[in-house]
This record gives sequence, C-alpha cells and structure tokens, in this order.
Amino acid sequence: MSKFIQALLVITVSLIYGLPNLILFSKLGNNYTPFTLSVKSPIARDKTYAYGPEANFILNNKSFLKEVYVEEYKNSPTPFMGETAPAVVVAALAAVLGSLERAFIVSDFIFPPLIFLAFLQICRIFIKNKWLALSTAFVTITSRDFIAVIPYPDEIFKYLTVQENQNYLLYFSRSFHPQVSFLFLISAILLVFKVVQNPTKYKWIVLLGICFGLVFYSYIFYWTLLVFFYSILFFYFLIKKDIQTVKSLFLSGAIALFISSFYLINMIYFYQLPFINDFVAKSSLDNVPVPLMLLRYLFLILTLLLVVKNKNKQFAVLVSLLCAGVFITPISKFLIGQDLETLHYLRRAIMPFATIALSVILYNFFKKKETFLKISAFLIFIIFFAFSLATQQIATEKIIGAHIRDVNLEAVMHWLNTNTQKSTVVGSINTDFSSLIPLYTNDKVYVPPADRTLTPTYEGVERYKILSEILGINISVQKQKLADQVSYFFIYQSYNQNRNLDPNSPRKQQADRQIDTLSAGNAWKQKVKSYKLDYVVVTPSELKEISPNMNYLSFVTSINEYLIFRIK
Repeated sequence: MSKFIQALLVITVSLIYGLPNLILFSKLGNNYTPFTLSVKSPIARDKTYAYGPEANFILNNKSFLKEVYVEEYKNSPTPFMGETAPAVVVAALAAVLGSLERAFIVSDFIFPPLIFLAFLQICRIFIKNKWLALSTAFVTITSRDFIAVIPYPDEIFKYLTVQENQNYLLYFSRSFHPQVSFLFLISAILLVFKVVQNPTKYKWIVLLGICFGLVFYSYIFYWTLLVFFYSILFFYFLIKKDIQTVKSLFLSGAIALFISSFYLINMIYFYQLPFINDFVAKSSLDNVPVPLMLLRYLFLILTLLLVVKNKNKQFAVLVSLLCAGVFITPISKFLIGQDLETLHYLRRAIMPFATIALSVILYNFFKKKETFLKISAFLIFIIFFAFSLATQQIATEKIIGAHIRDVNLEAVMHWLNTNTQKSTVVGSINTDFSSLIPLYTNDKVYVPPADRTLTPTYEGVERYKILSEILGINISVQKQKLADQVSYFFIYQSYNQNRNLDPNSPRKQQADRQIDTLSAGNAWKQKVKSYKLDYVVVTPSELKEISPNMNYLSFVTSINEYLIFRIK
C-alpha cells in the first residue's frame, strides 16, 4: 500500500508543479510561452533573463564555462560558471524536445518529483513512521520555507491561507535553478548518508565523489556550502577516530576535486582578471548585518540534540549540515568583507533540511503514538496539498499577462537568426530586448546586464553612451534612462541601506559624470571602434526618443515598428 501511495504522491507533485503550465496553456493556447517580458512573473523572469540564455548558449555552441553575452570576453570564464551543469541538463532536454520552451515546461513536471523522492529517502533515515515520512517529504517539496513562520500562529495562518507572496509560485517552480541545481546538491548529500552508513562500499564512495564534483558546476552557494559541510563532517569523524569513514570521505573528496578541477582552474583564472574588484563590488552588498534568523536554526539544532536519543553517524550528518548552513553566512561575510547574498545559504540550501529536522523533532516526541502520527501525517498532507494548489492557482492567475507570446518581438529575433552570423553583436537601448538576445538568438549583446557579464561597470556605461549618441538620444534622456534602469547597469551597487533601489546611488552619479565627460567635445567618438557592434535594433518604445546618426548607421528593415540598422 505504501508503494502505491508513494507513486501517487510522485504523480501529485508532478501535477502540482506542472499546473501553472496547464492553466496558462488552457487560457492562452499557442500564445503561451514559459518565458516572460515582464517582472510581473518573478519566477519566470529568472529563467528568461538568466538561465535560458546559458542553456541556449550551450545548446548552440556545445561549450560551457564561457561568457555568454559579450563578444570581447567570449574566451573568458563566465562569472556564473556554477550554473553550467543545470544548463547542460536543460540544453540536452531542449535538444530532445526540440526547443528551450518545451524543455523549461517539461522540467516542471519531472524534476520536482525527483527531488521529492530524494527528500523521502532522507526522511526515512530519521522518521520510521512511513506515513509521517511521506507527508514530511511532501511538505518539504511544496513548502521548503514553512520553517520561516514557526512558531508564530498568525504568520502560520497567513502562510497556509496564501495571504502573502501571491505573485510567487511554489519555490521549486523556478525551473533550472533550483529544480536542476538542487537535485545535484541533494543527491550529493544523500550519498554522504550512504557513505557514512556503508564506509566500505566503493560504489557509494565513487558515486559521492562524482556527484560532489558535479555540484561545483551547479551553483556557487551549493558547492561552497557542501565543501564547508563536508569539512565539518570529515573532522568530526577524525576526532571520533573513525578511520574507515575518514578514508572513505577522503577518497570521495579526491574524486570530487579531480572532477571539479576544470571549474576551479577557471575560477582561479576568473579571480586574476584585472577588473575582478569591480565585479565583486557590483555583485555584493555593503554593511549587511548577520541575519537574526540564524538564531532560529541554532535553536533547531539544540532541540535536535536534546530530543533525539539515537545520535548515530547519520544524525551527525544532519547536524553537521545544519551547522554548516548556520555558520557559513557569517564566516563568508568575514572572509570576503562584503555580503554576496549570503542569505541564499539559508533560503536556497538549508531551509528544506530545516523543515525535515522540524519533523524529526515531532517524530521523536510522539514516536510511540503510531495512531497519532498517522492521523497527523494525513492532516499535514491535506493542509499542504490545499496550500500548494491554492498557491499555484492564485499566482498563475496573476501572471497570465506576462506569459503572452510577443509575436512582433519573436519576428525580430527570427530575422536576426536568419540574417546574422554567429556572434554578431546587436545593440539596443531597450534593456529588456538586450537581455532577450542571447535567449532567442546566437548573437552577442552590446550593452549587457551588469549581473550576467564580466563587463566592467565603467565599460557598460561607455557602451551605453556610444549607442545613445549613435541613435541621437538627448543627454538628459540618457541620464533618465540610466535612472529608470538602475538595476540593469549597477545591480547591487544601486541598493540603499533599506534594500530598495536608489536611482541616485553613488554609482549612478558616477555614471552621470562619465556621460558628461564623454559628451564634452564629442569624446565618445574616439571610443566607437573600441567595441564590436554590427546591428542596432530600435524597439517601438524608443521611436520618439531617437534621431539616428546616419554617419554611423544604414537602415536595413522595419518589422512591426521595430527598426533595424547596420553599422557602417
């Protein structure tokens, strides 16, 4: 019976995560696209502007660990090398299914159930009541952040009745990341449990080494957490003088180091780039205090230590993992001196395991009351099943408008694919259009998004200035566009102390001065030949702002109010 229930839950998870696609397709038909041109769909925005381009690059170039956006840096390592493994998986899926759109849709149906099964395997290690283990795995895959509202009754009620974050689908609806990347992480952690339990089984040792090595190519917050966790566990067993386990972990680590060496070599090269300080600055926040929510996780760890009587080797793995998640945030902030979104360690890595730990505590309190646990498991499933369905439905209804296919934009992208060669550089003042170029084409971007490229900040502003002048855009409009698109050009540098975007941030003011300097005596003209530029696309929204300088441009064609120019 439990096997049947498990299979039923796998199908249920698949349908829950696939539900937004089914709803959107039923509403929009062939006009539905999983990508988006609007931030009104915050989940799809990442796959559209960040993950899709990486997968498209790998699909078309059969290459990875390279800059996706800018021609001048095409042989340099991408700053987001850690997304390579998920991108390879999605690109392979796209090759089989025939398009990236289909790959991202299908991923919603296949990867969350796999993560659910991995959660279930971990739950069964600590929760011997099969019904509670099943319901815990279900809660974790649908509500990995439920731990964040414990123990506040009002917040729990708001959470379960979907009164907040109604624009957001369930967390694992973020296809590519974390769907695929988290699968690499949890597979490695599950294999750690296997090795610790069976330290003489070479099958688990080798599999752990391979999976551990691949995590390096999945997500920077995952592999750094895993290394820290692995180190804690290694020294724990070394202190306990469990030599066999130490040897096994060392061998797995050696295999992982070999597999990850290509990534690590590229990372070393990346940090030797002359403008690395600029990249670190534009990708981090200053003066961010250590989050108080760490205390919640510390309390959870202490409760586990007090409640669980059987503190075996697998228990040591769980506690070490939670401890790694708690302490890596302040340690990384101390080592780097800035905050590289270190809350991701808690939100994107440790939260699911903290939710499992909460259920482990519940089980140890009531493990002799089988009937109570069975009823509790049933009620938990019903509550979170209703919660997950409501969340997916409510959020999907709110983002329908962001998923209507833009046939005009796709026609322009089709023209670029048909009439340009690989690595043609396309410029556009419209930042949304620029971000979509590597998603829909195999071309490069003249003015790239700051958070997805190696391009130094000053160079990004310089490119923007040159393109604006070629299009004859007034200097006051140039500065206003910078203010309107401040996150595109300066990302975290434009956050104020309240974590709100500041259009008058120091970097924006610096960019204004740079624009003035390049304007003086038409100094920008001396920079035109510095960067490759082949075509310029003007979108309908910029038509009233431009007065093209035909000394630099020759008109090629217009497609539904989009103007396409070639650089002379």
